[in-house]
Amino acid sequence: MARTIRWGRIIPRDRFEGGVTRIVAASNATWTGVAHYRCDGTADQTEINNAIEDLPSAGGLIRLTDGTFYLSGKILINKSNVLIEGTGTGTRLILTDGADCPMIEIGNSAASVQNCVVRNIYLDGNAPGQTTANPIIYLHGYSGASVAYCRIEDCYLTASSGDGIYLVEAPRNIIYNNQVYDSAGDGIEITGLSGSNYVVNNFLQGNGGYGINISDSNAVNNVLLGNYFYNNASGEVNDVTASYYLGKPLIASRSLAFGTWEKIAEVVPSSDVQTITFTGLDLSVDKAYMLVAKDKNPLASGGDVRYLFVNDDTTTTNYTHQEFGVSGGSVSSAERNDARIAHVPPGKTAIYWVFIGVGTGANVFWMSHAVKDGPVLVHRYGWNTNHSNITKIEIQSDTAGAIAAGSRFMLFKVSS
Repeated sequence: MARTIRWGRIIPRDRFEGGVTRIVAASNATWTGVAHYRCDGTADQTEINNAIEDLPSAGGLIRLTDGTFYLSGKILINKSNVLIEGTGTGTRLILTDGADCPMIEIGNSAASVQNCVVRNIYLDGNAPGQTTANPIIYLHGYSGASVAYCRIEDCYLTASSGDGIYLVEAPRNIIYNNQVYDSAGDGIEITGLSGSNYVVNNFLQGNGGYGINISDSNAVNNVLLGNYFYNNASGEVNDVTASYYLGKPLIASRSLAFGTWEKIAEVVPSSDVQTITFTGLDLSVDKAYMLVAKDKNPLASGGDVRYLFVNDDTTTTNYTHQEFGVSGGSVSSAERNDARIAHVPPGKTAIYWVFIGVGTGANVFWMSHAVKDGPVLVHRYGWNTNHSNITKIEIQSDTAGAIAAGSRFMLFKVSS
């Protein structure tokens, strides 16, 4: 049963950004508000798991306060739409001696688990104190019960007895902006039917295996982008599949480093328009493009959808994309048969960037990240299988005049 610890004020509501919230306080928290659960410094996963179980079947938010949480067992997220977040490095989870288990496990359920987020947490796997190898974060799916559309972001992982982050039967997830140090195994391992994941902007250092290991031929179409590697014992990237890489090679391997991005074009419309166009491109030479946009919608209603078209192919059904959205404590996902990359609400301005590349065969793909007016983040991964190169890019709204004068679109390529 949930219990409320009152530290000077009453919990005003049982909702956070439209979803149920449970606050879990560490035994040494400096948090001066209130909490639904307070840990005692022993087997603190019990209180955290109770908080997760306390959420409705529709999910919700688990907020961990600052302080140290000592885990003698795993935190299990076995329902969809659960967001668990800390305060950054001020929220520390430490695996105690002899625990011999993952620290956070998503899935391990008879049903699929989707739309879960783990962010802003420091996790210490205490490898010297363990007798078996286990990952720190484990996306644990099964055949017919996958873990998908989840997100691991802004976490610091160190001293895992196994891999830092391990994905099995876990497709279409985002591993973003994490630091993974000193794992006994790989920094990140992707295996089983774990395809179409984004592994973006992670720092992988001092791991006993590879920085990133795609170890199963069934784990196809993963995107590795902007990751930084240093001093990983087995090398930077091991890939037994044809995953997608954007950027130039590092140390004669297929691993990714950004190199230098060079601006090649900029468009600032002088009047309200429907389409922004870039021509004279050649992705077989340039390898990757990045579009950065500050896009205002001047209309009073409508005109909010933005599409990415290539090579004059404006048939939306030739494109497919998957999207993942986070708004406060709510998460959502969808797959759509169109080429959209962003939404710009009427009268508002959106910032978005899009990475564009070509995979194996005739397969143009892109990944976009959009920040709408207000705390809404939307990530999309899309593709069109009819093109093996890109010579022209168009950003098109769904309504005439929906891209305002003064909006700014910049296109970059990876320089050699």
